[in-house]
Amino acid sequence: MKKNLLTASLFVFVSAASAQNNTLQSSVICESSVATGINQFTSAFGHKTNLWYDKDVDALSFVYVATPSSVGYAYSLNHGSTWQVDTVLYNAPSLNEKGRYPQGAIYNPTGNTNPSNSYVTCFGMTSDTAGFNGFYEGTTALGSGVNQQTHYTFFTSPQSFVPQGGTIIRNTHDTWWSAGGNSGLGYNDTIVLAKGTFGGGNFSYNFFKLHVPVCTDNHGNKMYRNQAIIFDDSGQLGYVVVIGNDWACNGQDSAMGLIIFKTSDGGNTWGQEPRPNLSVVDNMLLNNGSTYSSATQLDLAMDQNDVLHIGLPVIPFMSGNIVQINYPSGSWGLFDFSVTLSQVWNACLITKPQTYHGDFGTAGSTTNPQIQEENRFQISRSWDGSKLFYTWFDTDTNTFGPGLNNFPDARSVGLDLLTNLYTPEIGLTEFSGTNADGSSLFGNVSYYTINDGTDENIPIVFDVMISNTGQPVNFFYIGCAAMNNYIYPGNCIPIFPKVQENNFSPEQLSVLSPYPNPFSGKTSLDISLAGSHEVTINITNAIGQVFYSATQVLGGGKNRVTINASALNQGLYFLTVNAGTETVTKMMSVE
Repeated sequence: MKKNLLTASLFVFVSAASAQNNTLQSSVICESSVATGINQFTSAFGHKTNLWYDKDVDALSFVYVATPSSVGYAYSLNHGSTWQVDTVLYNAPSLNEKGRYPQGAIYNPTGNTNPSNSYVTCFGMTSDTAGFNGFYEGTTALGSGVNQQTHYTFFTSPQSFVPQGGTIIRNTHDTWWSAGGNSGLGYNDTIVLAKGTFGGGNFSYNFFKLHVPVCTDNHGNKMYRNQAIIFDDSGQLGYVVVIGNDWACNGQDSAMGLIIFKTSDGGNTWGQEPRPNLSVVDNMLLNNGSTYSSATQLDLAMDQNDVLHIGLPVIPFMSGNIVQINYPSGSWGLFDFSVTLSQVWNACLITKPQTYHGDFGTAGSTTNPQIQEENRFQISRSWDGSKLFYTWFDTDTNTFGPGLNNFPDARSVGLDLLTNLYTPEIGLTEFSGTNADGSSLFGNVSYYTINDGTDENIPIVFDVMISNTGQPVNFFYIGCAAMNNYIYPGNCIPIFPKVQENNFSPEQLSVLSPYPNPFSGKTSLDISLAGSHEVTINITNAIGQVFYSATQVLGGGKNRVTINASALNQGLYFLTVNAGTETVTKMMSVE
């Protein structure tokens, strides 16, 4: 590592322009020591929701693996200047129930402004020598020194379900977590959702299965990578977004994309949504007709208008589903894909990082295990949801030379949703002279930012490895990461969603998307049936108003139907085909 300092203090440096992408440097960076963990695996393999800020009690919490058998937390009541390490949140009742990969947040009862009456809670996987075997929960009143905890035995066939991302619902104060099968150990077409409800001093969790079938590539591997979950402040509108492939099920290699599910009733029911076509970003990247794929990590946010934002690295697709560790700068980017309730999508290029992949530890080692990390692209929002902030960790190749992302610095861009203007890219830690300078390893970012009266500050915790990935780590807090100066229009393009055309459609009814689409006047639709049947075609808008309806009998096999939509105004519509008990919906755009 470039630096391995273990002391914490305040550093100030003169504002300067960076050689990296003409990035501006933050004029002030505050760094403080948070805690010491047992090893690097608290936050390895993608960002975790373990750093949390709650404005109502003006407190920060950070959850981590403290000892081989316990999960602890630290908290700050002065915006991260100093931290107090408190009692364990979870203490393994046996060697078979050790806590791993904790997610954590502050639970604050409605109307409370006293930090002592709020709680810190954690949720994660337990493990024994054979692997993961259950979930654990631990909760304590902030600073009380007394915790309550629960262990949940696995309720399904043994499989690795590491929780990815969690959120405290602002208005209902439920905690939702999403967990999924590990692709390396065998994904079983199921995402597990866990809902925690507070009562009696801790959270009680109920578990739900969401069926998300994906294809198998020509190597016999399930085409699944990761998932995340997000809810609006009411807890009624929510999304689960999966990185995977459910449309190329003929044993071929294919790009990964997004599989999107939405609920409008607090998670009681979920329906699959149209998805963006990632390759439309080509004109902002290589611009040579390349096919693009999602990387292996993603993050979600919802703004004050209940617009879903998907933070996603988009990379060139390589045959064989190979994820490279070195993509040429400019050939890939970090994007915000956002979608409104009326299914209007935008793709906004946030940045083109210089390095993609970091490689830490040694392959095959048991004492210094290898950990591979991407840029850990994360989205934060202001407490009122009027601003979003995009943070990632990238190595300046002008300083360290070309290669892996092994000397990362924290970098951010802010978006003011009221003006739709962005800040310049800010290098938060480079040239700071702190532990973070060139060593912002395994960074985790709070979902909520801290308003100091003028600016929004992004809370960040990173790790400093003492020697290697299997040894203790020191966690440090990056403060004073103030974002302002919203002056630049975004690099965004509108995109039409790719309506689901997967191999899991009804067997009796198959409908291809209208062609052409977008169109004006007339378009054609291919409808295939197992046998002769009466078919009804309806065209509606986003709120269900019917603008076109036709019923006719079609024969078995493939039928081409022409639709005259010359009376429709410009905009997006839903085209629904019904045959008996089977229904297929496609999206169409009238120019």
